[in-house]
Amino acid sequence: GVQVSGGVNVVHGRVNKAQVAGALNYAKAVYGGQVAAGLNIALDSVAGGQVAFGANFARHASGGQVAFGANVVPGTASGGQVAFGANIVPGTIDGGQVGALNIARMAKGGQVGLVNLSDSLEGGAVGLLTISLKGYHRFDVVSGDIFPLSLHVRTGTRVFHNILGYSPPVGTDERWGFLYGFGFEPRFGERFFANIDITGEQVVEQRNWVDAWNVLGRVSVTPGVRFADRIFLFGGPVFNLLATDWRDPDTGSYLSALPPADAPYVERSGTTVVHGWWGWKVGMGVRF
Repeated sequence: GVQVSGGVNVVHGRVNKAQVAGALNYAKAVYGGQVAAGLNIALDSVAGGQVAFGANFARHASGGQVAFGANVVPGTASGGQVAFGANIVPGTIDGGQVGALNIARMAKGGQVGLVNLSDSLEGGAVGLLTISLKGYHRFDVVSGDIFPLSLHVRTGTRVFHNILGYSPPVGTDERWGFLYGFGFEPRFGERFFANIDITGEQVVEQRNWVDAWNVLGRVSVTPGVRFADRIFLFGGPVFNLLATDWRDPDTGSYLSALPPADAPYVERSGTTVVHGWWGWKVGMGVRF
C-alpha cells in the first residue's frame, strides 16, 4: 500500500504503491514512487520515480529522479534525472541528465550540466566541459591575425562542443595565451562543413605574466573541407573584441598592441577599454 511518515519508512520487501517520508524511505523494491525530504533508497528497482531533497538511490529506476543533492542508479534508468548536485548512472540512462555533474556510460537523452562525462552519448550535451569517450574529439593547429600558432582541442559533440586552447610564445613579441570557448559544426554534404566558434582568450603580451585584464573574445565562422574522414582544413573571418585594463602605471596609457590603430569599434568604461575589429584564421584539424 502507501506509507506516510514524518520520519522514516522501512520495508524489507516490496512496496506496491508509494512511500512519503520527512527523512528516509527504504525498500527493496517500489512499484510506485518515493518522496522524501532526506533520502530515498530502493535496493532493487523503483517504477514510479523518486523525489528527494537529499539523494535518491535505486539499482534500476524508471519514472525519473529529482534531487537537490544526488541521483545514483548503478543499473539502468529511464525517465531522466534532475539534480543540483550529481547524476550518476554507471549503466544506461534513457531520458537525459540535468545537473552540476552528469556521469553515464550510455546517455541516450543528452546531458546538460557544468561537467558531463560519458562513454557514449546519443543526444546532445551542453556544459562547461563535456567528455564522451566515443563522442567528438578534434585537435586543431591554427594560425591567425593574433597568433602565428595556436593549439586547440575540441571535445563534446559535433553539435555543441568545448574548445580548450593554448597559444605558445613563438613570435618575436613573445605573446602567449590560453583559451576557452564553445563550438558548433554544421555539415553540408559528405565533405563540407563550417566551424562556428565563440571563444575567449587571456592574452599575455610578453613572456612574463601580467596581472591585468587582457581578454580577447572572438566569434568566427570558418568553412572547411574534410579529407579521409579525419583530416579537416578550414579558414575564414573572425571578429575580434578585446577588453583590456592593462595600462602604464605612470602615464595611464593602454599598453596592448593587439588592436589596430584604426579599429572600427572603441568603447571605454571606467579603466577598461574595448576594441573591435575584423581578423582571420586558418587551420588543420585531426579527429581522434
